[in-house]
Amino acid sequence: MGLTDMLNDLPTACEVGTEKNSKGYKVSWTGYKLHIDVADGGIPICAVLTSASNHDILRTFKFSVLTLTENIVKKRLIKQILLLSINMITLKLSEKQLDDLYKEMFSNADPRARKKCLIVYLRAKGRSAHEIADIARVNEDTVTNAVKKYAEGDLAGLLKENYRKPKSQLEPHNERLRTLFEKQPPHTVNHAIEMIF
Repeated sequence: MGLTDMLNDLPTACEVGTEKNSKGYKVSWTGYKLHIDVADGGIPICAVLTSASNHDILRTFKFSVLTLTENIVKKRLIKQILLLSINMITLKLSEKQLDDLYKEMFSNADPRARKKCLIVYLRAKGRSAHEIADIARVNEDTVTNAVKKYAEGDLAGLLKENYRKPKSQLEPHNERLRTLFEKQPPHTVNHAIEMIF
């Protein structure tokens, strides 16, 4: 059972109840109970609203909530640290490097390459990752990646495409399939699939 399922199973209706407190007196309530998990410094990182009588059930998934929220917070912190580190990277480019980037922004046939050049050009001009993301209409991770690529490999590294090219399971049989299809061309895709399998 996942965390979402566990949260959905919790009662959330307004309730009326009575219990004895530590001094033996009856205490009554009407309403809900808000469970808040806080990080260091009292910063709230998770809140769950349940029925007022619901206290023991919450213990069963508290560790799941903590694990989830810790992971979310860690991911956000890592992202913020990366963005800060990119904002601290100062690209001191020569006029020739700026000119090369500027030329590529307008002459490269690939629109992705043009956008990457724009991103690095703006970063070299002192713009923040957030501003660049807004201007180039990309997310801040794209800005981070482009600046890192340029910092590690100049213009050639920025323009190099490293797309994952998965290999087909049929690749070892290319010649045999080519010969088969030349002798008996399939009429449809389904016919080709039948011939292969």
